[in-house]
Amino acid sequence: MKTRKSGNIKFISIKSIEDLQIVIGKSVDNVFPKHVHKKFCIGLIEDGNALFVIKNDIIRVGKGFIYLINPDEAHQIRPSNPEGFNHIVFCFGINFIRDFFDTDINSFWLNTPIVYNEIAWKKISEFRNLVFELHSKIDLEYEIMNVFTELYQYFSFGQLNNFNFERQSYNISKVSTYIMENCKNNISLHELAVYAGMSKFHFSRVFKKEVGISPYDYQIQSKLKLARDLLLNKQSVADVAMELGFTDQSHFTRFFKKNTGVTPAQFKKLNIAL
Repeated sequence: MKTRKSGNIKFISIKSIEDLQIVIGKSVDNVFPKHVHKKFCIGLIEDGNALFVIKNDIIRVGKGFIYLINPDEAHQIRPSNPEGFNHIVFCFGINFIRDFFDTDINSFWLNTPIVYNEIAWKKISEFRNLVFELHSKIDLEYEIMNVFTELYQYFSFGQLNNFNFERQSYNISKVSTYIMENCKNNISLHELAVYAGMSKFHFSRVFKKEVGISPYDYQIQSKLKLARDLLLNKQSVADVAMELGFTDQSHFTRFFKKNTGVTPAQFKKLNIAL
């Protein structure tokens, strides 16, 4: 297995397991803006201290803490001191859960944002060390199952309307989908407000209240996700920059690094397939 690294982040995918990416960060000292993901994320703080921001809560987390993030939950995790922190993050979609638990679930949700569980923390920490030692895909799958079985108590399964949590209104959900599908373009606030059937002021206020970030920031995050997908699909940095409407490759590179901590070229090199 060949490992390439630059900076303090590695992106790992396992060919035999679809819909799962593992991110390992060491001495992370980047302060990223508040953002959302389109996948579920479970992160473990291995060392150091950080501030986990979700909704209106700011939670100090350190060694032994696990954080759980649902799709479209605005959040931020930032270092609480210059030394930064070490963490490992599992990013996965609903198809991964269906395959691993062999169930025809209608929906899935992480039902708590923060966990302090020494047993689960230890299992994830041990898995992090095994990632670079195991060569058998079967062993890796077995170890991942161990990790997710330990975290099972924090999962919710069932019909979406049976969950006891706040959902976006229909209009805002519709606009979120519209942004994702059209993020290559620079969509104006006026266009989004018209699409939602609201005034610009009212739409902007409601969107940020329900989603947690502004419509503009959501558009940025959608464009960033598309950029990652295109880069992983072996497109060149220059072609991705052009396809996403950036003025030039340098503009795209600055945008990408600001939001991920690495350049597009580094991101391509740091993606390790096991």
